[in-house]
Amino acid sequence: NCSDKVIRVSHHRAHAECAFWASGFDNALAITMDGQGEGITSQVYLIDNGKFTLLREINAPHSLGNFYAAVTKALGFKPARHEGKITGLAAYADQDPELLSEIQKMAFYKHDGSFFSPSIYGNYIKILKLAKKYGKEKISSVFQYILEDITSNYISYYVEKYNIENVVLAGGVFGNVKLNQKIHEINGVSNIYIFPHMADGGLGYGAAQFVYREKTNDDSITSIKD
Repeated sequence: NCSDKVIRVSHHRAHAECAFWASGFDNALAITMDGQGEGITSQVYLIDNGKFTLLREINAPHSLGNFYAAVTKALGFKPARHEGKITGLAAYADQDPELLSEIQKMAFYKHDGSFFSPSIYGNYIKILKLAKKYGKEKISSVFQYILEDITSNYISYYVEKYNIENVVLAGGVFGNVKLNQKIHEINGVSNIYIFPHMADGGLGYGAAQFVYREKTNDDSITSIKD
């Protein structure tokens, strides 16, 4: 019976598991963030000595991964592959106030530990027009700034609320090194850990950790350090 052999682990839980168990931390806030997995685009977990508590779940269409992928495609690159080119281009221009105001209508932090970013609906054509008007460097700079601003506010909300200094990260959005630097600078954060294969290639490790601990009731931290 195939069902006896195959154990399915939810996409974002596997992201959170891989980030936490590889970090070596005893306690942490785990943030997952990507384009989407099973209709979910982000989760936040509080982890206390291996016990996971889900604090927040963001569902599609609100996705910062798709937000950044949209500008990647609009500038002629391959989404889910060439986002690093946007991060690089962003260094060559400052934020244009008018352009920033336009893009902020597409994505913003909601001040309640969530965010608005339905980028798969209706925004792509507008991004194309803005890219032609302002150029690749300026629009990349604005998208990078907004990604950093929303994500750092999103994470800060939970860091402050739960007074936790360790943050672990997984999901394709955290392939953005400039964003990760901004997260490390959040007030109250002492340590961050990003799983080395933060995108979907790391899911197997996270799923294996989840299944092993479910089957053995082993939630000890030391078992993976030794």
